[in-house]
Amino acid sequence: MMEKLETEGSIEFDSSESGKYRQLANVAKREKLFPDDMELVIDKSWHKPCSITLQRRPEWQLVELEPIEVPATVRSSHSVIARLKEQRPKRQGMDTPRWNWTLRIVQALALECDKRGYKIEATPALNINPHRRYYDDPHKGQIKISIGDDSAELDFRQLRKTIPKILTPAEERRRANGQYVATEESVKTDWIAIKLSGLDGEFWKTDWAETDELRTDTFLPRLLQEIELRAARAVDRRALKKQREDEEQQCWQNVHDQAVAQLNEKHRADVLYDQAKRYQRAELLADYIAAMKVKARTMTAADAEAAEKWIYWAESHMLSINPLRNELRMSSNPQPDAEAIKPFMRRLSPYGPGRSFY
Repeated sequence: MMEKLETEGSIEFDSSESGKYRQLANVAKREKLFPDDMELVIDKSWHKPCSITLQRRPEWQLVELEPIEVPATVRSSHSVIARLKEQRPKRQGMDTPRWNWTLRIVQALALECDKRGYKIEATPALNINPHRRYYDDPHKGQIKISIGDDSAELDFRQLRKTIPKILTPAEERRRANGQYVATEESVKTDWIAIKLSGLDGEFWKTDWAETDELRTDTFLPRLLQEIELRAARAVDRRALKKQREDEEQQCWQNVHDQAVAQLNEKHRADVLYDQAKRYQRAELLADYIAAMKVKARTMTAADAEAAEKWIYWAESHMLSINPLRNELRMSSNPQPDAEAIKPFMRRLSPYGPGRSFY
């Protein structure tokens, strides 16, 4: 497999063979059959063949991280330590060794954050409302680390494990009678776990847990790098979002300006056609009034007097509708409100970018 990957870079396989290739990838990693700056990536997809690829690891994985020293004791404690002790008198349910170890971890993080210019603070303790199912307080961790406008919270917990329970004679009798009796119990271990929250999307991982071989001080640099990487990505996402919003705003503004121009053109054309129609009507009335005057000369005196009144009103009306009686100039533009420009917005919202058309 490795020889083929070194020459072709990728191998496609059926989904039924995914287990085999995953095992092969684990063996290749354990036996160090590829350089440290490379990795095997298995891609499983329903719409295309599965594949395993030998590719270069991301640059952030290759950065040489400086170790973060955890003090043996907390003598000159950071202000966040005092705040943490004050807000967590029950020590998060930890035993004394694990709580002291957690305080030393927080001390190391606090000093490193001060060194890098980050803000670190203790979050308020959770206030549990007995009448509600959920916590009132939105905080998910005991400490919060802020890098610029972005922050992440770290939740420290003592790990627990399940062990067989030694039953009392009474419990043995209840079990023999068919009653349910728990045969396992949860006990505290010598390890702590840290859960990262507040910034979505992981690079290394979100849940960090100690083991017999791995203690927190060994992965503390990566944990802090994880926060930095997520914060940097949040900055990039906001910049990209701002760029898209600016482009959307500019696109909308261009369409809006064109819509206003088209509205003005339509309004002027409507005014012009209206003036032309009024002029035609005025000319028609002028011809008819001239014929009325000729007719009135053949009428009797009484009928001619009545006709003169009608002719007088007709001439006044004809003059009032004749646009040439007024000053000739460009008409003023209409008010470009949302309803007026809607027919010219090319299905974009007249109320602003990103808003509903209706």
